[in-house]
Amino acid sequence: MPMNNPTLTICNASAGSGKTFTLAAYYVACLLEQPGLGGYRSVLAVTFTNKATAEMKDRILTHLYALGNNFPDPHFLKKVHEVLANRGITLNENDIRSKSALLFNDMLTHYDDIRVTTIDAFLQVLL
Repeated sequence: MPMNNPTLTICNASAGSGKTFTLAAYYVACLLEQPGLGGYRSVLAVTFTNKATAEMKDRILTHLYALGNNFPDPHFLKKVHEVLANRGITLNENDIRSKSALLFNDMLTHYDDIRVTTIDAFLQVLL
């Protein structure tokens, strides 16, 4: 599953194994650990299909909304805490809740700045 270094996380697994869940948790954890709200502009998630891209954005926003409104998926919250703990970061529930609510609103306002893209689109940007 995930392989980490300070700037890159690769999640490689078969279909139906929870990649989207894991990637969404890593993405949300990355946002929560960064100061301010604009961190999503510097976090890149690359998927294979447009459908997967739309699903990733939807899952990220859905989880942020749930976290911010105090009805998170307990498994997702546990995974976010695990990812943060692996990076030496501890956030209490109130900090997670308040920042998630702010992130959700900011990301909705700047939806086009969320950097979840397909490999093809990413390569086109590079070229």
